[in-house]
Amino acid sequence: MLPNAGMVPADGFDLVKFKDGFFLEHCRCGDGAAKRMPTDPVLAEMLHAEFVERQRWAEDVGLSTIQQLNREIREGRSKGIIQAVEANCDRQFVEIAAEVKSRKEVKLILIAGPSSSGKTTFAKRLQVQLESLGFKPEVLSVDNFYKAWQDIAPEGPHKVDWEALESLNLEQLNEALVQLMNGQEATIPEYDMKTSTPMDAAHWGKMQLSTGGKGILIMEGIHCLNPALTPAVPKDQKFNIAIAPIPALQLDATHVLSGTTIRMCRRMVRDYLNRGRPVLTTLRQWPAIAAGEVNNIYPHQGNADIVMNSEISYEMCVLKVHIEPLLKTVRATEPEYSEVCRLLSTLEQFIALPTNIIPPQSLIREFIGGSWYYDYGGWYQSY
Repeated sequence: MLPNAGMVPADGFDLVKFKDGFFLEHCRCGDGAAKRMPTDPVLAEMLHAEFVERQRWAEDVGLSTIQQLNREIREGRSKGIIQAVEANCDRQFVEIAAEVKSRKEVKLILIAGPSSSGKTTFAKRLQVQLESLGFKPEVLSVDNFYKAWQDIAPEGPHKVDWEALESLNLEQLNEALVQLMNGQEATIPEYDMKTSTPMDAAHWGKMQLSTGGKGILIMEGIHCLNPALTPAVPKDQKFNIAIAPIPALQLDATHVLSGTTIRMCRRMVRDYLNRGRPVLTTLRQWPAIAAGEVNNIYPHQGNADIVMNSEISYEMCVLKVHIEPLLKTVRATEPEYSEVCRLLSTLEQFIALPTNIIPPQSLIREFIGGSWYYDYGGWYQSY
């Protein structure tokens, strides 16, 4: 927080009244011109409603401030915290699945959110929840429909903008979707991420939705809320879900824990455990990741029918165990050191929680390993 509002540059920001507060809108400067980035009123309403809901829930269970969270852990009530938080997460799955069931015409569920929002685990858990309601869901990956790098940028795969909509074979994807929506069998390609080309057709699979109104398709990806991804599917057959961590945990009188900070920590832990990637590498990539979100996700989140708040209120206590030692290895001479200091300053406010007490179905398991749905690197041994 700036100590004085007069320090806000007048030509780069604008105050917009909203509800009982305001938005601080900023411009994006490029080519010598400032471009105002107006707030999407539909998205603003949804995110505000979800924030208020999370704030009320946190107050009801006594987890609205970091002091309350730390006190519960310090006094030996970690188990109760975890149970309450996971039960609230389960409630969202139940409500979203019930909403899908109430819309008889829906055949395609589309999930999008910024990096490390928990999209993959969310899709798998929603699949299970829908199965409990009698549906026969199938999960389809948008990643299967990437073009070969030669068809995008002949200069080489390193020149490809893999987050651009044009990097996907939209014709092939929509042809498969139409076949599936019509109850037909569709051929699903396989993509080789190592060579950045589709695999030989001998490796492709088949998919068909169950008949009798029970078949439903779940698809998640960066462009899923962009209507240009799925123009062949009628709007009333699509159910759009925006997912992101939207915390309401007060760090002090003026600061709420940032959802971006949560996602950065999640990503750094997952990159290290899954790919052996140093935290410094992830930090250096983050500006490009954030730019991709601004260009490809946020402009379309207003199309969402519902918001999934993927914040796990105790997760910084768990992420701290993994990421704090890694951040401390970054040298003060690195350009990213100031960001490292900011993250360490945030993390040191939390009391650590051990990984082994986190339930295997938790969304946070997508990042720390040991999930019921998949695992990373074999470091976690089930027993």
